[in-house]
Amino acid sequence: MSSHLSLQLRETTTSDGVVVLTESGKPNTATKRSSNAYLRSKNHIFGKTRQKVVRFFSCFGAVDSVMESWSPEKTEERIAPNVFCMDTLTDRQSVFYDRIEAGKILARWLPQVWKDAGLPGTRTNAKNIPTTSSPTTQSDQLSAVVYGIPSGGIPVAATIATELQLPLRVAVVSKILLPWNTEVGCGAVSFRGTVKWNEPFLHSIGLSKERLQKQVEEATAKVNRRTTAFGGAPTLSPQEERGTQVVVLVDDGLASGWTMTLAVEEFRKMGAKHIVIVVPTGSYDVVLRMAKVADYVFCANIRRGPSFAVAAAYENWYDEEEEQVIELVRSFHHSYPPHKVQQ
Repeated sequence: MSSHLSLQLRETTTSDGVVVLTESGKPNTATKRSSNAYLRSKNHIFGKTRQKVVRFFSCFGAVDSVMESWSPEKTEERIAPNVFCMDTLTDRQSVFYDRIEAGKILARWLPQVWKDAGLPGTRTNAKNIPTTSSPTTQSDQLSAVVYGIPSGGIPVAATIATELQLPLRVAVVSKILLPWNTEVGCGAVSFRGTVKWNEPFLHSIGLSKERLQKQVEEATAKVNRRTTAFGGAPTLSPQEERGTQVVVLVDDGLASGWTMTLAVEEFRKMGAKHIVIVVPTGSYDVVLRMAKVADYVFCANIRRGPSFAVAAAYENWYDEEEEQVIELVRSFHHSYPPHKVQQ
């Protein structure tokens, strides 16, 4: 489909159904396997210096993208059939003015690709709520619940929910931050209290157990505070469990994908049948990794390269204050109480 990420490369399919694309004239994965293993070994200069390079870049918030893009195993391009992007925005920067504009663009795009993906639940807007610029019609309403991940994901999620007349809820997941960098995480904590470590990364940074425990406690306190402020941990409706409503997880971008992975895993445990990820921007490799855990990934702006920053997709980038996003959710629920939105 034209909405899928498309590349002018030679295509083959692996035994597990994943499409593998290689540039014409270049060796495929099978011919590279032995050389890649050697490059990553401690006997080669790449293997010896890789951990030092990773630790250096962690100070600048680029750990996960660097780890992905510097790996010799990433020499071939790949595409997943459950990944959708906007071809006109691929590999571009500064494509959104801010998170609000990103949400509006996603809201206008989603109904199109929703049908292409064959997701269940497109149905009539029985309530017919008037909005100033709704991109949907009475016969083109999505059966879904939008879950924003704070803080940056809330303005995007609230805008999508408003434009598409969908319920808005909050799923609090937070990174376990490094002591020396407030942007890079070595794991994540969820609204259910689950702790998920980025084990490969942990081995490269060498933090003590005592220090790691302190970072976990700080992240857990933050998650508990936010969960309380947003009205408690989310619960699934019977429709979400049956699959007649889709769980839509929204953030402002995918850099490492660690918090989003944990969010998907938690909703799977809760019994959600259909889970999709919707983000304005994402790292190419991370989007592909998310496609393995979610049913679909809708990412308008997918970017490749040696480094990735969510902020590069926005002209007006700033940290969202916790108080502001809490007020934004309250304002949405005041304007669109449960009996007025599609349930």
